[in-house]
Amino acid sequence: YDGNGRISYAYTGRDLVPDASLYDTHSQIINVGKSQCPPKYRNASDLEISDPAQVVVTFLGGNTCWNSSLGYYYYKVGQEPKSLDDANVIMLFPNTQDGQWCKISQDVDRQKAGVSRMTSVKLMYYPNIAKDSKDGATDIFPAGYKVGLVLATNAWSKRLEYEYSRATKTFSENRYYRSASLSTLSVRQNGNSTDLPLVASYYTKGQKFIVASFEDDYKFEDGKGGDQNFSDVVLAIGTNPVAAVADLPVF
Repeated sequence: YDGNGRISYAYTGRDLVPDASLYDTHSQIINVGKSQCPPKYRNASDLEISDPAQVVVTFLGGNTCWNSSLGYYYYKVGQEPKSLDDANVIMLFPNTQDGQWCKISQDVDRQKAGVSRMTSVKLMYYPNIAKDSKDGATDIFPAGYKVGLVLATNAWSKRLEYEYSRATKTFSENRYYRSASLSTLSVRQNGNSTDLPLVASYYTKGQKFIVASFEDDYKFEDGKGGDQNFSDVVLAIGTNPVAAVADLPVF
């Protein structure tokens, strides 16, 4: 990826990529204008591969001032990672800021965007990743594995410099929130684990795509602060064949 986080490994195919209108559909229930994401969509569930499958992740959009980094991981069913070190996270989008946050007005801020909406990546399975090796890499994930996503809040160094609301501060503060589809990998601002769900996910009608939508900043340790609209980074996940994810609602 380049100095602003824009990737050079984007997937250019159309298979497993939704129509751009999915983001508008998603915004009907989870968006910056709502005070909170409906509780029934908040969950922690990694994607379970029931048959050998390809997996494509598409960046739909976001509503956040943060420049966060997104990665993915995978593991055998029943062997959930206990820590981030165990997860062997692979970079997906180094800078998830799309430059379209509602309070961005200056060109200099838009230029710090790291991803364009509808950018897709086909995930790779590295059988020897624990050995830090790419030997045997394939775009087919074996059955009996789970694939998850993790967002590191404001981890990208080139951040927006605009003034926010009536405040004169810049967004240079380091926050240590980490939002993962596997709850044991999520952490609060103080670095401690949390059992609060920081990802909302659901199947689209017909169960063709899964939508995963992240909350990047709870602000208060009891989970009662912040906007909690879970609209900060929004992704679509397509698989071939369609994989099963337990207990996800359908919208």
